[in-house]
Amino acid sequence: MNPQKPISGFISNLTGITNKMVKSAPLFNDIAETVYNQLKDAVFVAHNVSFDYRFLKAAFDDCGFQFSAPHLCTLQLSRKIHPNQPSHSLGKLCKSLGIVVKNRHRAYGDAEATARLFNRMFQTQTDFILESIELDIIRSLNLPVSISPYQIEQVREQIGVYILYDDSNRILYISKTKNLRKSIIAHFQESKDTEIQKIRTLITSFEIFESPTELLSIIMETKLKRDFIPQYGAKRRSNILKYGLFCETDNAGYTLFSIEEATNGHTHTPLKFSSKTKAVKYINKLYFKLQLSPKQKHTLPAREYNQTVENLIKSSIYPIQDGYIVEKSKKDDRRVIYFIRDFELISYNIIDDKGQINIQEYYTCSTKVSETDEIRKNLLILVHRDKKNVSVVPFEKQTLIWSGHKQEL
Repeated sequence: MNPQKPISGFISNLTGITNKMVKSAPLFNDIAETVYNQLKDAVFVAHNVSFDYRFLKAAFDDCGFQFSAPHLCTLQLSRKIHPNQPSHSLGKLCKSLGIVVKNRHRAYGDAEATARLFNRMFQTQTDFILESIELDIIRSLNLPVSISPYQIEQVREQIGVYILYDDSNRILYISKTKNLRKSIIAHFQESKDTEIQKIRTLITSFEIFESPTELLSIIMETKLKRDFIPQYGAKRRSNILKYGLFCETDNAGYTLFSIEEATNGHTHTPLKFSSKTKAVKYINKLYFKLQLSPKQKHTLPAREYNQTVENLIKSSIYPIQDGYIVEKSKKDDRRVIYFIRDFELISYNIIDDKGQINIQEYYTCSTKVSETDEIRKNLLILVHRDKKNVSVVPFEKQTLIWSGHKQEL
């Protein structure tokens, strides 16, 4: 590049670059956008990185680009990984480690030497280097005074739910995530999403809730958003299951469907929906799968037709009317127990021990759930697809306390 100023004799002797060589070279301003796009999502690595990073950032600033990137110093890494080396200068360190260096003190030559040195260290100290990168990312975050880098460092890479608060302790945002640390960090980084940018300027504290399983994080998020309506991200419509699909038989013995409100006096239904529209859509889907319309059903014997309908419905409901479903965590020894009553999820609890459990005790202190379309959909997927980590236990001639009263099931 053309530096737009004379190159001193000292620099020419050191690098071999002369004024004549850069006279017709492009200005940094001509290539700034291209370089910025190449670097904006990368980790900036250099030997004595603060020196190079400072110059590059100043050059971007002059061109109107706000450049900020996590950076890693191979000089500092080498002092920790190779503490017994007599020298940690790039040339002497590479020579000592048997790394061939060409064209020293030229941009490409020094960059290639740094890359080879970094790759050598990364192969033997991967975890240490990745941790160093993440710590630098955290230290470079635009955190409010009330949140320290240490607080971010304590957040684990776990499934869970987090809550963001403003300076009046009002809830700004609630969300589930597969990685709590990554999601919390993202809220303090630049974003093209205007709502996320707005939230970032208001955050003064956060709270996290780890979850043993992804499904439980969905349930926790739904419950928290219902109990504490956040200022942002709460536009989701209510998905409480108010309508039920009821089955009857006509005079010829064929199954008929009706859609009714799932009121206290009319709740015994294997399928519930948040709206009549969704219920109708489901019925039409059933008929489509049967390749029949209600008027055509009599082309099959009633017994065969009813069995086909029953099998289709079973694939869309919990495999038990009353009982519980146990899901094993894939990360630790914990289990989540989901209680099902009248084909509906009503509560859950977390089992921390490996031994036998008293099911009534776990139900008595379980957390109530208002089942939604999303919760039902994900629990059904879990039950039908993850046989290895999920067990289904029906209640048969057992007693369980429903709503504080002992009832025969």
